[in-house]
Amino acid sequence: MASDTELTDPRELLDEGWRVRLQDDRHDLAHDYFARSLEMARLQADHQAIGKALLAVANNLPWHPTPETENPDFSLDPLFAEAMENFQAAGDESGVAATLRSQHRNDESLEICRRIGDRVGIVRNLSALGNRAGFGNSMEQMRAGSEATGKYVAQIRVFHTEAIATARDLGDREVLADALRFAGTSWPDDKNRRRQMLLEAAELYRELGYRRDRAQAFMICAKLACDDDLALQEQLFADAIAIWQELGRHSTEAVCIKNLAEIAQERGDQSRADSLRARAQELQNLPESA
Repeated sequence: MASDTELTDPRELLDEGWRVRLQDDRHDLAHDYFARSLEMARLQADHQAIGKALLAVANNLPWHPTPETENPDFSLDPLFAEAMENFQAAGDESGVAATLRSQHRNDESLEICRRIGDRVGIVRNLSALGNRAGFGNSMEQMRAGSEATGKYVAQIRVFHTEAIATARDLGDREVLADALRFAGTSWPDDKNRRRQMLLEAAELYRELGYRRDRAQAFMICAKLACDDDLALQEQLFADAIAIWQELGRHSTEAVCIKNLAEIAQERGDQSRADSLRARAQELQNLPESA
């Protein structure tokens, strides 16, 4: 491949942007690649590439604020609208579905993906719908054990089960890892199942080199699936900390250390708990890596 400064193909620039975001957690560099991809796509009047670059820019901005995004009137809607226009001009229904998905219009997106056989899109939408069903219901409903709650629990399982099965059939490790992480986050009533999903996701992220995603899978697993196993919970937070240290993400490292302090407190080790909390406070005062 050409050096970064020589890249002119909008799709290669897009790929490189996703690589630095997913492997290096560099949303700033990803933004630069996505912006260059958009520039090249416009010069080439490539409607599909324009749409893909616009979606990448839009989906990256929440993690890479710019002076423009800090304006209270700023909205991603114009970027989504332009992406939609370009995908429609290119006759790219998968791109149209991806735009709807980015706008959280998952039912509409899923309908298109099923019709055109876009199985990656099917998985992404099912995972999002499963999480929405999980977090869109109150904890009070979950504890009530009502008939409505039973239906919602079944719905979550249906969404995530199909998403994981489709992802496995695809053989795409990234799609499968994401599906497992989403499912492990909202799967109801079975900590062991959550744990299996999240640890499998973490292993897939390790194979892919997606360090941030792996650390997040460890943290979710520790909080949602291991509160009955302090030793495993402690190990998972420690594994996450090692990754956040590599990435220079001090604030997220501090979150993990605070959780270790809670574990120490639960074990009756007040001295260690106090020491960990002091370390977390020190980290919160440090600047984040770029």
